[in-house]
Amino acid sequence: MPRGNADRIFYILVAFMLSALIIGWQHGAADYYLTHFGNPLTLAVSGALTAVFLIAWFWAGFIRTREVSRSEEAMQLVLGITDRNMPGDQRRDAVEKLFAYRFPARCRNSAVVRTLDALRERTSTVRALGDKRPVDRNGFIDLFETNFDLGLEFFERIVILVLTLALLGTGLGIVYAFTLHTGAEIAAMAADESKLVILQNLQGMGIAYVSSIFGFGSASLLLVLGMFLGRRSEAVVRAFKDRMFSFVCPVIESGHEEESHETAP
Repeated sequence: MPRGNADRIFYILVAFMLSALIIGWQHGAADYYLTHFGNPLTLAVSGALTAVFLIAWFWAGFIRTREVSRSEEAMQLVLGITDRNMPGDQRRDAVEKLFAYRFPARCRNSAVVRTLDALRERTSTVRALGDKRPVDRNGFIDLFETNFDLGLEFFERIVILVLTLALLGTGLGIVYAFTLHTGAEIAAMAADESKLVILQNLQGMGIAYVSSIFGFGSASLLLVLGMFLGRRSEAVVRAFKDRMFSFVCPVIESGHEEESHETAP
């Protein structure tokens, strides 16, 4: 089974970032950065923000990408089994085949497969109890969206964390640059001391600058990934709702009604 579109999007963005990094390195971006922002404090801030971005990208971003990709693959299999053009007398067999189908190992932990497993177990239980309406459509759709959105909530919190760190670094850099000495103290300093204050101001502004560039740049890349994954997620949710409402649930309910008529005195 080929990988889902979400996987391809993730790796394309990784390749794009690596290409930009290599091109920048070849054109002397690293030397320029070390020349203008080479003091240890600024390098430490930029290194910390880069580490946060890499953790966010390959942890939160990859987790969300994997969930969307697994659900995409599982949904493709579901669509293949439950063809909307299938004659009505064959749909019940298709639903039974869907419930009995053994999904590939990669897809089994997806929100689609987990929800189908819950629906199969629920249907078996309520039929055994003789319930008149074995399928709570909205309940299972809510269950699917809850399972599917777990990674999304975590991803969004990571993006907010990166933005917060960017704002915090920018603010602390400005504070470090301009609040350690008053104007009167600077005016009373000797020439050599005032040069040290100017150097401190430049260091503080450098911290603010790299915090903004690395922090907001990292958040922007994460938001781009989230935008593409969001579009793929919406397609999965729409397809799942369509098959549940137009195919699977009506077949389950009609089959239950047939069993009820057969057992009626």
